[in-house]
Amino acid sequence: MKPRTALLLNGSPRRENSLALASYLSELLAEKGLECETMQAYRTPLNDLLSALEKAEVVVLSFPLYVDSLPGGLTQVLEEIARQFDGQGRSFAAVVNCGFPESGQAAVSLGIAESFARTVGFRWLGGLSMGAGPSMGGRPISECGGMLRNVIAGLKVAADDIVQGDEISDEAVRLVGMPLVPHLVYRLMAGQHFRTQAKKNGAKIYDRTYEWKRR
Repeated sequence: MKPRTALLLNGSPRRENSLALASYLSELLAEKGLECETMQAYRTPLNDLLSALEKAEVVVLSFPLYVDSLPGGLTQVLEEIARQFDGQGRSFAAVVNCGFPESGQAAVSLGIAESFARTVGFRWLGGLSMGAGPSMGGRPISECGGMLRNVIAGLKVAADDIVQGDEISDEAVRLVGMPLVPHLVYRLMAGQHFRTQAKKNGAKIYDRTYEWKRR
């Protein structure tokens, strides 16, 4: 069954990248005729979330990877939804961005999202995983340039699938999961960012917090 309404949920406490992905996918779905709403899963009253879920025929959750899982606050929100909402007749998909260069690192978190969907009674459409998320720098998708060309192409394929009421295709998964930059380049960039942040916050990376002594 083809959906007419969609709810895009931003599951990040910091918004930024997850919101950028949710907003872009919302734009794609709206262009194809769906009535879309984008909401923040955090700090939104539960009753408002439940009301939005009641109106939506397809729900897409966008979130960042935290320690191979979902952010703790998001997990609490989903648990409350599972206790109070019946997703029968609705569909659910997920988009995760992670700090690892390999998108496959997020497989466990997508499994958790699928488990939530099936527990609530949603039809699981599948999940998309994007690596090297920090490369986006919290910018809108349209401002990230050619670096996200494969992600953009994959989101467009996924939007077509969702509008048709189909499960997200392998092609969409493949495109979104392709490396944004070569792994070595990303590691160098991430290391420099880590050192910059450490300096900014007065942390000394190589200080020894204890000294091991031979007995």
